[in-house]
Amino acid sequence: MVTSNSILFTLICVFAVQAMILSGLIAFKRPRRLANIFLALLVFFYALIALNIVVVNVLKDYGMLHVFRYIQMEMIYGIGPTLYFYTRCITNPKFEFKKSHYLHFLPLLLEFIFYRTAIYRIGSDGLYLDELPTYSYVYLTQQWIGVLSIWIYSIVSIVLLAKYQNQLKEYYSKIENLSLKWLQTPILVFVSYHFIWRVLTEVDRFVFDKSLREYYFLPNFTVLAIIACWIGFKGYLQTEREEVHIKLPEKKSKNTS
Repeated sequence: MVTSNSILFTLICVFAVQAMILSGLIAFKRPRRLANIFLALLVFFYALIALNIVVVNVLKDYGMLHVFRYIQMEMIYGIGPTLYFYTRCITNPKFEFKKSHYLHFLPLLLEFIFYRTAIYRIGSDGLYLDELPTYSYVYLTQQWIGVLSIWIYSIVSIVLLAKYQNQLKEYYSKIENLSLKWLQTPILVFVSYHFIWRVLTEVDRFVFDKSLREYYFLPNFTVLAIIACWIGFKGYLQTEREEVHIKLPEKKSKNTS
C-alpha cells in the first residue's frame, strides 16, 4: 500500500475508464477484424490494472480492504496470450483463431477463480504480517507465474514482429507507407512498460529496501492509464490497412537445351 493521492487517483480513473470505453469501441468497430478484438482486450487489461490500484487504495482508506478481496479485478494471465495473438494477427493477415487457441486463456479463467477463494484472501492479507503464512507463498507464486507468463509471451511476440519487419524491409522498399508502424506500437509500448516496471520495482526492493516506492508507484500507474487511453484512442481512429502478403521470389529454373 502507498499514501493516497486524490489527484493521481482521479487522473488514473479518468484515463483508465476512457481506455475501457475505447476498448469496447475498438472491439466493435467496422469492419470487424480479429486484430481489433485482441487490441481491445490488451487495452482493457492494462486499464484494469491501473483502475485496480485505485480501488484497493480507496477501500483501504475507508477501512474496507476486506471488501476488495472479493472483487479483485486484476487479470495478468490474460495479457501475455492477448499480446501474442495480436502479434500473430498483424504479422499474418490470414491468421485464424481456432478452438485450440482458447487453451492459452485457460490460466486467465483459473486466475479469476483463484481470486474468489479463501486461499487468495488469506494469502494477500498475510503479506502485511511479520511472518508470512503458507497461503501468502501460494499467492506470491501465483503472481510470479503470471509475470513469467507475460515475459515469455512478450519475447515470442517481439521475435515474431522482428521477423516480419525483416521480411517487409527485404521485399518492400516503401515500408514507411505501411501502417505497420502504428500496429506494432501497442506491442513495443506495452512490452517495454512491463519490463521497465519490473526492473524498477526489483531495484527498489533489493537496493533501496522499497524506500522509493512512494515516489514512483502511483505516478507509474498514472502513466499506464494514460498510455492505455492513448493507444485505445489511436486504435479506434486508425483506418484499416491494406493486407500485405509476403511473397518470396521464386528461384529461376535453368533452361534445358
